[in-house]
Amino acid sequence: MAILLLMLPDAFFAYSDLSTGSSNRGADGTRSSLGFFVDKMGFLRAKVDQAVYYRRNDQHLIVVVVHVDDCAIAASPKALIAGSKQQLGKFVEVTDLGDLHWILGIEIKRDREARTIHLSQHSYIDSILRRFNLEDAKPVSTPMETHLRLSTAQSPSTTAEYAQMRDVLYREAVGALMYASLATRPDISYAVLVLSRFATNAGPAHWEAVKRVFRYLKGTRDLWLSA
Repeated sequence: MAILLLMLPDAFFAYSDLSTGSSNRGADGTRSSLGFFVDKMGFLRAKVDQAVYYRRNDQHLIVVVVHVDDCAIAASPKALIAGSKQQLGKFVEVTDLGDLHWILGIEIKRDREARTIHLSQHSYIDSILRRFNLEDAKPVSTPMETHLRLSTAQSPSTTAEYAQMRDVLYREAVGALMYASLATRPDISYAVLVLSRFATNAGPAHWEAVKRVFRYLKGTRDLWLSA
């Protein structure tokens, strides 16, 4: 397993003034080094998010954000990263990658002079359009129709209606949309929230509404979330 050190955009941890980091990616079949971070380097799990670990004293702070075998590490002051790299090198292979540009399907662009950061999931959007066979769907300008009203009355209630929806990947599609809404596309959050209510018994009308969100993402795949 290798832990890859890199520079994180300042705004990634703006409220903590964190400036450097790493990406940890384990080879297939290897155990995550999360236990190493927690046990060997004295990290604590944050109460606000179980995927966030930290170690701090009165002047210094190191934060580790973990997803399976991927992670990003940020530290303040910047010099702490050298010490962390030396520690990690005693246990695993360490390679310095420089600035962070991609993580978990999210592209990251940074303008240091303007002190801005921009996030995009255009590649992820392309992949889920392919997954649900919607690459050729016609784009629309809004994630939901203006006067659309969805309810459980539109859910299947007969054998024929259940059969019609049996092979529809409704929950998987809503889950794919939810990741985008939580990461970089808050503009679809309301639509995803509404559609998730019907995940246990979705009907054709609900599925058409899901496909509309995909169509909206197709037409807006190049939007960036900026801060």
